[in-house]
Amino acid sequence: MDAIVTEMTGLLNGSAQLTDPVDAERGESTAAASADVAHPASAKRPYASAAAAAAGHNAPTATASPSSTVRKMGPGRNVGLDVFRGLCIISMIAAKDQGDYAKMYSVFEHEAWSSYSASDLVFPFFLFMVGCSIPFACRRRVPPAGAVWRRTAILFFTGVLFNAALSHFTWRELRIMGVLQRIAIGYVVGVSVHAYLPGGWTMLAALAACFLLAHAALTFGLYVPGCDELPGQVVSRRCTAQGYLDTAILSGRHLYFHLEYDAEGVLSTLPSCVCTFAGIAAGRSMLAWSGRERLRTAVWLAIGGGLICGALWLAAAYPNALPVSKPLFSPTLLMLTVGWALVLLVACEWMSQCPQFDLLCKPGLWVGKNSFLIFAASFAVDYIVLMSVHVPQPGRATATAAPTLKEWLFWHTARRWYGHTKRASLMFSLFFVAAWVALAYLLYRKRWFLSV
Repeated sequence: MDAIVTEMTGLLNGSAQLTDPVDAERGESTAAASADVAHPASAKRPYASAAAAAAGHNAPTATASPSSTVRKMGPGRNVGLDVFRGLCIISMIAAKDQGDYAKMYSVFEHEAWSSYSASDLVFPFFLFMVGCSIPFACRRRVPPAGAVWRRTAILFFTGVLFNAALSHFTWRELRIMGVLQRIAIGYVVGVSVHAYLPGGWTMLAALAACFLLAHAALTFGLYVPGCDELPGQVVSRRCTAQGYLDTAILSGRHLYFHLEYDAEGVLSTLPSCVCTFAGIAAGRSMLAWSGRERLRTAVWLAIGGGLICGALWLAAAYPNALPVSKPLFSPTLLMLTVGWALVLLVACEWMSQCPQFDLLCKPGLWVGKNSFLIFAASFAVDYIVLMSVHVPQPGRATATAAPTLKEWLFWHTARRWYGHTKRASLMFSLFFVAAWVALAYLLYRKRWFLSV
């Protein structure tokens, strides 16, 4: 489990297998194949340069106490990425730990097919942030291919392990794809493109275009047997290349809740990799424009605003061909993800320097500094405990017919206090948010950060 925590920490925290320049002067280097949960050497140096900040590293600056405000930063330190990462995880916990998915506020709902809610953008944001960290991870040393593939395998099979808990560890019902699996694919493709392929920006743009063209060609041109609709009518869940390929390659029993498609399926992997490429471009711009943050902010806001407006216009003009769909990871969803990611990163950078927003930014910073620990632990508690353990009830014939521990807790706490309402579902999820934020705060106070 330590190896799993090590690998995923370097990815979601944005840390890299690099040597801290201060530690290098002392003859100390970071091992690429091992990690430890300990008081890092950077504990007394909590704020760093912009480049080290986005990569999850800490460079030498003045000592700051854990209770110091977010806006106390060393020269060039950009905590916006940490805050953005942490707020995304907090939003994810609030959405997935609702007490009753049939009774919750619309902002937390995941759209079944077309259209989207704010929650639908959270996971694509992670893909963008993974890409953003890759240029920093490869800035001083290109990671060995073996280390990249080892990390990819650990990420992928950790996600499969979480899915196995939901299927009671039976192959017949096991879902193969998932969130961590897609992050693993985006990571290995992103590192390969950035570190091992020549061509720089030109190669990155060319590959992004090829991936999108391949996705469009299969979406609109692949013949789906038994369908009367035209291939271009992508809003039909039954007649899409996405569902056809998922069913043919993964089989129906291994899909997301045995639907006609998988939310992280085969075809939608192509645009999700492009989302990682966009993150790589953002990371490169942070390195290239270090010290010119105002210029970068202006460019990011212009690009982000243009992508958001363009996506909404395309979705309105071509609702059948280009809906905003998370299961499809449609081009319009990709545009919205990248556009909002750029805008929100700028907003997090600005808020982290304003004392008026400390109440919002501090929890984001605490969680963002230990993002994988909170990310993985929250899923592990959900999948292995809350959603797999059943509470025996009188009159129930089998244990599986009894309510899960999560349902039982909801019925005996929030629902009893607030009734069968959306407020009850929200209060139940906020309890989990508070618990995980409290854990992140304690780790931050102790200066216990997972690092590679």
